[in-house]
Amino acid sequence: MKKQVMKRAWEIKKEADRKTKNQLLNHNIFRELKDSEKAIFAICLKMAWDEVKKAAEYSEEYEVSMDNALEMVAKETELVTEYGGEVAWKVWRNYGKCRAYYTVSTRSKYANSKKDNFVALTA
Repeated sequence: MKKQVMKRAWEIKKEADRKTKNQLLNHNIFRELKDSEKAIFAICLKMAWDEVKKAAEYSEEYEVSMDNALEMVAKETELVTEYGGEVAWKVWRNYGKCRAYYTVSTRSKYANSKKDNFVALTA
């Protein structure tokens, strides 16, 4: 579990640094990131531990495996950082498939009704 948390923390840090670098490139600023612009690893590690705690709650609430719950929480973190607001989940099981559909409170009704707003879970 600790190895997964550290791996996820590094993923969060790399993603945050990539987004910062892209913002600079959008403004035609071609340089490496300064230390003050890079994501702080301690904060990324705290976010990764919070994801694990939330995944344990989701695992019990939605009756899914821990790996599936971690996928749901990772997607939720991505959606909250991009759109803000809250994410609501509905788990669907049928025809040998298992999916977790999401809606984001700050997105439009049209954007929330798209058919690709789900995380495919392993059965």
